Amino acid sequence: MHGKIEAALEKVYGEAQPWGDLAGGAIRGYAAGLPLPHWHLITIGTGQGYELSLRVARGPADAAPPDWCVALLLDLREQPLAPGRLMRMHPRGSLTALALTVDPEFDVLDTLTFLQVAALTEAEYERARTGHVIPTLWRIGQDVPLHIIDPAQR
Repeated sequence: MHGKIEAALEKVYGEAQPWGDLAGGAIRGYAAGLPLPHWHLITIGTGQGYELSLRVARGPADAAPPDWCVALLLDLREQPLAPGRLMRMHPRGSLTALALTVDPEFDVLDTLTFLQVAALTEAEYERARTGHVIPTLWRIGQDVPLHIIDPAQR
């Protein structure tokens, strides 16, 4: 499985070197620039048939991803997860919940899916939990490219 993860990362990031391995190598971090500067964190080796992906805005003075992102991914990787899952989170600005969606930059492989963590406001969470997860995530994606989490903007 590790080889499939590395191949998927190479397809997205090419020869770019990761910013670093976090949490003892359990999470790989990239400083991405498009569509806007952000940290892209990906779990490595969950052994669940999926890896988790999270993108969080990166400011010019940010030397590292926020600690809460790493802690969140470490917590989530221990749970059984699937696309469309909704969860509450410790509020970050107006963001109060999370949803999982398939990461649009990674191909879904026969035995490996990259699940991206997307953040929701309270109103978005309420809409999603009434059975409208996919339309809610699609709508958020119209305003939030690649579901980059930016608590200061939403």
